[in-house]
Amino acid sequence: MATKSMSCSSSLSLFSSPLTIEQLIDVLNLLKRCGFPQTRWHELGLTLGLYKNTLDIIKRDSDTTYECLTECLSQWLSRADNVDSKGGAAFDSLSDALKSMNENAVADKLDQEKHNACSALAIDIFNTHHPLLSQFLTDPVSVAIMLQREGVITGQVLASVESASPSVPNQHEVLLAAIIVAIQNKYSLLQTFASVLCKFTGNIKLGTIIQRDYDKTFHEHDHLILDEEESSESSGCDSNKSTPNYGGPLYIPQCKSRDFDELHAKFAKMFSNVRKAISKCPPPLEDLKTFIEDFNSDLEAELSFISNLQSVMRLIRKNCSLINIVILEAVVEHFEINDAQKYIDDYKREIDESCRSLSVDLCLNEPFDVVRASPPLKCETATYVLGWEATEHKLKDVTDIVSKSSGKFIKLINIKSIESITITCSFPHSLTGALIIKLSENLELLIKNGLVKLTVGYCTIWKKQEPLEEDLQKIKEQSHDTKRQKELKETVQQLRNILNEKEKELNKIKEKLQEMSSLKKTKEDQNEEECALVELKEVKEATNDLKEKLQRIKKEYDIKCHTDSASASYKIIKGMRMEKEQILTNKTGLLDWNESLIDIKREIAELQEQISLMSVHILNEREENEELMHKIKESLIDYKRDTLKLDQEISSEQTLVKREVDQQVIHQEIKEQLGKLIISVELHQTISKLSDDSGGPHTPPVEVLMTSFASHHKSNKHWYSPGFYSHHNGYKLCLRVRANGESEGSETHLSIYIHLMRGEYDDTLKWPVRGRVNLELFKRKHDKNHFAGKIEFNNDSNPEATGRVINGILLRSGTAAFVGEGGATFIPQGLLFKDYVKDDSIRIRITSVDLSGQGNSLPVSFATNGCIFEFRVNNFSALKKYNGSYVSDHFYTHEEEQGYSFVLMVYPNGVGANKGKNVSIFAHLTKGLNDDQLKFPFRGEFTVQAVNCHADQNHIEKVIRINEFTDPNETYGRRVAWYNVTGRALNGYGFPEFLGHEQLEYNKENNTQYLDDTDSILFRVTKVKVMSV
Repeated sequence: MATKSMSCSSSLSLFSSPLTIEQLIDVLNLLKRCGFPQTRWHELGLTLGLYKNTLDIIKRDSDTTYECLTECLSQWLSRADNVDSKGGAAFDSLSDALKSMNENAVADKLDQEKHNACSALAIDIFNTHHPLLSQFLTDPVSVAIMLQREGVITGQVLASVESASPSVPNQHEVLLAAIIVAIQNKYSLLQTFASVLCKFTGNIKLGTIIQRDYDKTFHEHDHLILDEEESSESSGCDSNKSTPNYGGPLYIPQCKSRDFDELHAKFAKMFSNVRKAISKCPPPLEDLKTFIEDFNSDLEAELSFISNLQSVMRLIRKNCSLINIVILEAVVEHFEINDAQKYIDDYKREIDESCRSLSVDLCLNEPFDVVRASPPLKCETATYVLGWEATEHKLKDVTDIVSKSSGKFIKLINIKSIESITITCSFPHSLTGALIIKLSENLELLIKNGLVKLTVGYCTIWKKQEPLEEDLQKIKEQSHDTKRQKELKETVQQLRNILNEKEKELNKIKEKLQEMSSLKKTKEDQNEEECALVELKEVKEATNDLKEKLQRIKKEYDIKCHTDSASASYKIIKGMRMEKEQILTNKTGLLDWNESLIDIKREIAELQEQISLMSVHILNEREENEELMHKIKESLIDYKRDTLKLDQEISSEQTLVKREVDQQVIHQEIKEQLGKLIISVELHQTISKLSDDSGGPHTPPVEVLMTSFASHHKSNKHWYSPGFYSHHNGYKLCLRVRANGESEGSETHLSIYIHLMRGEYDDTLKWPVRGRVNLELFKRKHDKNHFAGKIEFNNDSNPEATGRVINGILLRSGTAAFVGEGGATFIPQGLLFKDYVKDDSIRIRITSVDLSGQGNSLPVSFATNGCIFEFRVNNFSALKKYNGSYVSDHFYTHEEEQGYSFVLMVYPNGVGANKGKNVSIFAHLTKGLNDDQLKFPFRGEFTVQAVNCHADQNHIEKVIRINEFTDPNETYGRRVAWYNVTGRALNGYGFPEFLGHEQLEYNKENNTQYLDDTDSILFRVTKVKVMSV
């Protein structure tokens, strides 16, 4: 381990800044390893800042290309010619030069060398402290929540940590294993991990030690400038020495402008003089520490490790910046150190003059910190985005806008510019709520000064032209106080009451429509026609009035949910909410608040959807009745015309008898026409639907209506239709629809599949099935040119899709085969949304089914009840109650321990959103005996059963597929490199909703029971298919 650490430290020095001539051989070897073409040495020298004359002399005096390259790098490391203006002799300058020469592959390998060296050192530090972390890390769930918000771990890891409760060792194991993977990908996340630990009282010591080792390892090569009193301090800090040193290295970043050099020099001079003044008349150490802790409670952890004045002064300097020395001012003022006050006043005056003259474009990407410190966490960072031109503003404009909007809460870190000016600041974590309130009160000032976006911690306080949906999403992710939840619940209740009233009004309108329908049969003269028109006008007015009321209700609701962001009450409430969100970060109940809020929002959305559907229904009724009355009006006009004609005939010389006979015939014809018209309208209003509660077995042609299409498109969950039969005494079938596509049609097409079901006549039918099913997707907007398609069951079909159904998926209408046949690319989504979706639904017609069986009536092909591997989860109820998990023994995909090694992990109480609702199961790769001979990533599938202990059928069966669609980033199928003590991979793939809790107990109707009388469930792997060998 020592040899490895020394090697890593030596290689790290190669990537430090600046490089020296002693590292010439290291630079040569590095370029050689990365594949730099030596013939391009001349161009490299020019790019690094060497003059052409120098390179010509090198070429004249050297015999080989290698000697030319060596001498070229020697001149560069000696900083000859114009090297300093190109960034100096530094690793980053060399990498930038290679990229400008289009040697991108070499530059990438160079950067990878640096990353590998740094990652190895970071992991070495982490492993050193791993035993202490495993034993003493407290509140791992709260730590994981903050790490997830800081981007160190994923939401899936957070869910795994939570699901490992109440076993703290298991939580430690999952969390620490995930952090190792994160550090391997980005070594600086070790520093973030240490900073997060310091936010929790019980973990402060762990975080401080890791941060100390990180700084010692990665910052020991940084450029340091020492003042006269600090230069002698190199052997430690002993408070008992007669002449204490109150110094420490002052961090001066590289590549600064001359103006910033002057600012740093002024600060160093001021701080040195103030420190001397304090050392002449030092305040009591404990009083000084107490005052600083009262000033910024976030410094309590660091103060607990301080035992002398020198360290206190270092901490004060660390919390100062070039333009913010508030903490130093407060100490000098509080302890009345008058000799130091004049130096502070002079410095403030000089800095103010510099800020007034210094243009913002000269400050871009320049650090304002005076001491290198850990970068602030996201929860301690505030960001202003202003629509400014950097050349048109001074640094004074930046300091004014920050100080006026936030007071003395925050410290400027840096300023960046791409299209707008981005000002990044840090602030004490404990003052989050107060800062949000302060910024909210000054929001109008910021907007007038070109504010584009304002964020504090994890929250966006204001964003220019931010849509309502995004704001609601952010509110959903934040913790809400009880008062806000109560307001939302009251709003929901108000909407329910309003909805009930509107339903009553709608029923009254329907009654009027029925009365109008009965009147149309008896109205035979002009007066009756006018009455009908008056009735229709009343209905039309009532409909319009209802529509206006609904619109007004929606507007009132929008106002309640999204209040005016400029009002003082909105700002205060939002600030209080943000403060509460930060306080609750350390409490495990945070997710329960979010889940409650999500449920309320979902309920509100459902009510909105019902109101919208009601509006659409009323409009449709109005259109249909207008059309109906128009036809009635035309018929009455024809009737009037015929009557007038009869009157004219009466005035002629026809006999009275003939006139009466003709009149009766005409009346009868008109009556028949009106009857046909009424029947036609009624047939048009009646839509044939296939539903679970419809009587009798249905055979084609049948139609099915898929509602809530937008919701299914967003979630892309499987939607199954009710069952129907291919013909009388035939095969039972159902449709399965994926609104957002499946497999090659994912996110581009609507996918439709046909699944066989267990039917009443299966014993008399032959298997497997062959034939076709013809479908039509209705073009709803034009009611013609419907989209036609067919699904075939042939010799190329999956045997599981064509065989008799023994085990499968339990639906309301029966048991369906797990695998179906169909079209993953049935219809493009662009065409679908244009013509085929109406009222948030699509209509599918099964026009005909032509199926027949081959062979005999035995179940030729179905998911077998046999067993490749099985395991039993005992004490199931206890694991379910305490959110425990069970890991099976490992098994191999091939016989005799050949192939890939896997384990199955079962969560009896579910994970994530399925917790408390379903049994979850996942397949995890493990380290196997044959990994060196296998191809990775693994691609294949497992058929997994939860066994029905009451009968040898109706086993819950699903296929876990790990392929290019389910695992595009090779997260689950990659070879196991990092794993926990069980030997399994950290990430597994499977079904969070494998088995519903309501299905566990005995079901008399289906004759199923999966949790047996011994409180255990038997799981089987019945089939394995490997496609990556």
